[in-house]
Amino acid sequence: MHMIHSSKFELSLRFAFTVYLVSVADSGVEDSSGKEGNRCTGKRHEHIYGLHEQYNSNVVRIGPNELSFRDASLIGPMMGTHGLSKGPGFDGLTAYSEIRALSAWRDSEMHALRRRAWVRGMGANALNEYEALLVRRVGQVIEALLERKGAEVDIANFLKRFGFDFMNDMAFGGGPEYVQNGDVQGTLVQTEVALRAGMIPDTIPWVGHFVAGELRKEQLKAEVKAKARIERGSTSPDLFHYLNHEDSHEEERPSLSIVAVEGLLVTVAGAGTAVAAVCCALYFLLRYPEAYKKVQEEIDKFYPQGEDALNTRHFPDMVYLDAVVNETLRLYSAQMSGSQRATDEHGIMAGSHYIPPYTSVRVHTYSVHRDPRNFSPSPSTFWPERWLIAENPSDYKGSEPFIHNMNAYIPFSFGPANCVGKSLALKVVKMALCALLQRANVKFAKGYDPEEWDRKIGDFVVLEVGRLPVVIGER
Repeated sequence: MHMIHSSKFELSLRFAFTVYLVSVADSGVEDSSGKEGNRCTGKRHEHIYGLHEQYNSNVVRIGPNELSFRDASLIGPMMGTHGLSKGPGFDGLTAYSEIRALSAWRDSEMHALRRRAWVRGMGANALNEYEALLVRRVGQVIEALLERKGAEVDIANFLKRFGFDFMNDMAFGGGPEYVQNGDVQGTLVQTEVALRAGMIPDTIPWVGHFVAGELRKEQLKAEVKAKARIERGSTSPDLFHYLNHEDSHEEERPSLSIVAVEGLLVTVAGAGTAVAAVCCALYFLLRYPEAYKKVQEEIDKFYPQGEDALNTRHFPDMVYLDAVVNETLRLYSAQMSGSQRATDEHGIMAGSHYIPPYTSVRVHTYSVHRDPRNFSPSPSTFWPERWLIAENPSDYKGSEPFIHNMNAYIPFSFGPANCVGKSLALKVVKMALCALLQRANVKFAKGYDPEEWDRKIGDFVVLEVGRLPVVIGER
């Protein structure tokens, strides 16, 4: 009887704790001090930035056994080829499972093994193969937006739906048509809640044990999609083609479970990262009309009316568009609080600091990117021109010193565990902006307070953006 009661108690505890995690993650509750320091509010990046500012220190403690660094010189030693392994937060996020996506492997050898397939799947040749998928999906969402010209529309929601459509094409050869049919099953909302809830096991890894069952349910759903994709095959290579070693570069194929969770990574993290960058760039352009005018003039130069703005051939020559994207990613990178690392049994020297064994650390991207020692003047201000001046510093006429430290610019992380999808993400952002601004005039919806944007930005497992109500007019 004791064992039965114990089992029931454990089951009840797990259920109650899971409900608690989800409710906290979705509540936006502030901590007891009144500051949004609680990680489930999505304001972790601001909280840590505030600590560095408050103590005027390059290193602050952000947990019982975790340190944050605001020192660009430590990016290489901590995250480079001979840097530290990933931290225990990744164990929490995966519920200590041996079935992990690429980004969650703490073992460097296993990470390198799986990354080989990703490198092939995100290489130049593969990206050219995917371009038709991207062109179709960008064209589809632009048409859907133009159909609503003159009316208020939450463009962030439409772009999120586009992201899921495209990444489902990439990962599983297709899926629900979110742009066409809407988020009928509430998948987008469920995904955002899950990413919020993920901040708790990321911070307190042992909590991952309590949500292992829910995580496995999502893995099983992904396995059904993966199995269907294998049985269906594909007429042209998609990312799944490479992850499943269908290009025959590897002797053994990965298990269905591994390919499924990596497909899940593509649809959830991949869609969120690229789309958030598009939304943030568009927000900044609407907030700064001079920048909007300049980028639209550049688009008109390379893609005048009647030209195909979905063709990428001019992207390398569009210097102002490139500056807008770079500046957007400097201010709002995909992982604003960086990627957790951990010391081994020996500890390390980090600059003048000794970090003891088994200590979690992170280079805080948000703080490094807004540090005047790395970017000046106005490090917290959207100023795309800084990227043009960096090419010709003699053009700068300001009174404050001009500083542009590219060694401190890490929007896609750094080293062997950096974002393997960087090139794809940049292509998505540029194509979406070119296609939209060539054909449409966009402005904030009446009554929208632009200050809301920053309040709604969330630093969860990946960057989360809020609503962006606009009115679209055809040019």
